[in-house]
Amino acid sequence: MSVSLKIAVFGSSSISVPVFEALRKQFEIALAVISDEPHMRRGKTIINPVQTWAEAAEIPDLNGTMVPADQLAAVLHAKAVDLLFLLSYGK
Repeated sequence: MSVSLKIAVFGSSSISVPVFEALRKQFEIALAVISDEPHMRRGKTIINPVQTWAEAAEIPDLNGTMVPADQLAAVLHAKAVDLLFLLSYGK
């Protein structure tokens, strides 16, 4: 049974992806918020795994470190998010 609940997920590491995917099977994920942009490590571009997952699942994403708090709150309100779910967010 699925509950009608809109969730915004906050995460940055690969450990978040399977948990967020499990949530997506039961609930609507309205937004994925990440905390870092792609960067270089040992000559390779490292892309945020949560951002990669969100884009593949066609879930809107944004970088929470680049958006002022009032703007993030406005986006969450506009998307009528019911619940914030945070897992492995930040550095």
